[in-house]
Amino acid sequence: MLAEQNRPASSYVRIRCAAVLEQRDILLELAAQLREPAPISVAVVATLAWLALDESSPVYVGGSPPAGLAETAARCDSAVRRDRERL
Repeated sequence: MLAEQNRPASSYVRIRCAAVLEQRDILLELAAQLREPAPISVAVVATLAWLALDESSPVYVGGSPPAGLAETAARCDSAVRRDRERL
């Protein structure tokens, strides 16, 4: 994980390592859920893709405020858990 190594994602984009590490457990759990065969809503997948790929996300220096990472991760986690309960 780049945040653990405090290494930049690229020479152009820097990760907010502290914010990512604070949310490490929930982010790893969400990543594990993506590998499961049970479906995940398109909204959750799109939100996680935004977090990972868009430099305007709270994951990246210069993106939206870092507090948004915890809020977004919690919202995705709640949605995944709610969907799993319905199965």
